[in-house]
Amino acid sequence: MALKNCCAFTGHRKIDDAPDMALLSDILVSLIESGVDSFYCGMARGFDMLAAEQILKLKESYPHIKLVACVSCPEQDKFFSREDRRRYIEIIDLCDEVKVVSMGYFKGAMLKRNNFMVDKCGYLIAYMRKESGGTAYTVDYARQKRRKIYIV
Repeated sequence: MALKNCCAFTGHRKIDDAPDMALLSDILVSLIESGVDSFYCGMARGFDMLAAEQILKLKESYPHIKLVACVSCPEQDKFFSREDRRRYIEIIDLCDEVKVVSMGYFKGAMLKRNNFMVDKCGYLIAYMRKESGGTAYTVDYARQKRRKIYIV
């Protein structure tokens, strides 16, 4: 897969100020119609799962697109709530591909996963409300890699 055909998601796990889902949908449709066909999702709670669910809805109109789950390690959902784990498993089962970035959890596992996604994708869609933390780091890394970034 070429960078120009792939898009990744990053965002906060805690959603205080809801992302503009209409804007997200518009961006996704525009990307799909310009040739993007693979979407990489880190499968974290919060924005990642919202974005994955949006891709699954869009697959009804664009069946050729692919959702790729990029999980940090096999036990990524270990500390999820019962409801978040249910959603996680449901989404994973519907993904076209699952990539496990590390075989076990370690302090930098999420960072390694995020860098993996940015390295594979030409586009990044971010739900970012603060200039610190993992999401801000991932957006900054994407800027350094000269990726096209959309903030929702």
